[in-house]
Amino acid sequence: MLPTESHIQQNIAVNTCFYLTYVLNLGLRLNPRSETTPDYCAVIRKMWSILAILNYCVRIFTMTYRNHARANKSLILINAIVAYISVGISFSLMLIGYYANSENIDLTEPTLLGNSVNGTDQVWERFFDWISYFTIWSNIVVAIVLTVLWLRPDVFERNNASGTRWRALRLDSILMITITGIVYNVLLAEPKTGIDAVSNAMIHIVNPILTLLVFLLTGPRGLLRVSTVFYSLVVPITWATFAIVRGMTLNSYPYPFFDVSENGLPYVLMFVAQIMALAVVLALALLGYDKFITNSRRP
Repeated sequence: MLPTESHIQQNIAVNTCFYLTYVLNLGLRLNPRSETTPDYCAVIRKMWSILAILNYCVRIFTMTYRNHARANKSLILINAIVAYISVGISFSLMLIGYYANSENIDLTEPTLLGNSVNGTDQVWERFFDWISYFTIWSNIVVAIVLTVLWLRPDVFERNNASGTRWRALRLDSILMITITGIVYNVLLAEPKTGIDAVSNAMIHIVNPILTLLVFLLTGPRGLLRVSTVFYSLVVPITWATFAIVRGMTLNSYPYPFFDVSENGLPYVLMFVAQIMALAVVLALALLGYDKFITNSRRP
């Protein structure tokens, strides 16, 4: 039985990921880790192991379908469901005050969003703390975009009036969740226990890898342009503006590298610029991959 076009695309995507992680792993092994730097090799091995497991599951799944269009649509639905579960678990933990109770938070320190001098913890304060994280934004964007892609794939087409916005959001869903996985696992990862470990793995590891893998396998193809790359920066810049302004108002920041009082505004803005540059590089790589797959389909 000859390999189908879908299988060829899958092998290209998986082998590309394999060689990239192999080269990174080899390069990092040549530079011994100090006690103060993250174990990048362990991070890469962990993410590659999860990717291998997901890839195996996808292979088994696609083999059960003769209609690859139907298989692709099912993978998009699975991606959306995983994103909703990821957000739902994290939201539930926030709602019941799990994070506030598990961390050393001084509830008697009043803020503009809820805490009062008698130590009362307000749910809307927890919500605004929760929604200030880039991780949450990225997982929500994935859930919404993949749902629309499953229900109304026509809105992503070039002849649709709202196609430009939805194509930018489709690229956003991949870029934001991929950056979430990279930044968290390289700079912020720490041991978790119990339900928090499950939630953490879902939003920082499983959903990022699954979303990237589903795009590599399903697309949709031929919709991305260079202009789409720059439109896709609107949502991340909006989040960064919100997080910085809120942080400067409340002196409460979602990430240590966003702390203006500790690092200074120039440092924070430079860090944001570096993340945006990383996003552009990733977006151009995805654009190149998309064009390669699209051109390979032509006779």
